[in-house]
Amino acid sequence: MKPFHLIAVVVLIVATMFYYSGNTVSDNATTDFPQVMTPGLRDKVDRDDPVTGSRIPDAGGASVVPPPTSGLRSDPVADRPESEEARLRETIRAAETAQELENLFFTTQGISSEVLEKVLQDKETFQILLGTLSSISASTVANNRADKLHHVIYNEVSPYIYAEDYACAGIICALQFTSPEADTSKFRVFQQFQNNHFFTGTLSNANGDTDYEMLFFAKDRSDEFSSTP
Repeated sequence: MKPFHLIAVVVLIVATMFYYSGNTVSDNATTDFPQVMTPGLRDKVDRDDPVTGSRIPDAGGASVVPPPTSGLRSDPVADRPESEEARLRETIRAAETAQELENLFFTTQGISSEVLEKVLQDKETFQILLGTLSSISASTVANNRADKLHHVIYNEVSPYIYAEDYACAGIICALQFTSPEADTSKFRVFQQFQNNHFFTGTLSNANGDTDYEMLFFAKDRSDEFSSTP
């Protein structure tokens, strides 16, 4: 073989070997792409449930169990027992007859000073009592007492009071008014209003005036009663 031809063959062989070696990938080669894991095979990471304190699997685990709600604490405001004052107001508001109101104030031992105090020292409760007395059909005797109380108010003390309201039913009359007067002797006239068990309460208001609440229980049906502690 001529030298020229020999050189050409060698070059061709070398070129062929270089071509095939450049397109071969080693079995040990690695890629730079991140591995994608199936959620079911992902490592689980436990965490504490903030409510129950138990361990629950991370969202990547097989499942997430919601915390139970049966053990949660109830609303303390909703569970708070109703106060005695609130129950008294509801009892007065629900009364449909004068006798029901009389039974509220009178016991077998006399007039309950506990009920009197709650009514006379709480403006809201007293106003509920006035509303209930006004809603009850008054007897002839109660109407006569209301007329006489009206006479005392507007002929004896009207220059010294304002925001007056009154009502009578059965043996009970209630009167409420406000006065800027410091001299309470002007109101002693109410003690002589007919023949009554008479009770009064006073409260100072935001204006510096005094709110008066008065209760009258006719003795003609309650002489056997006396005020009790």
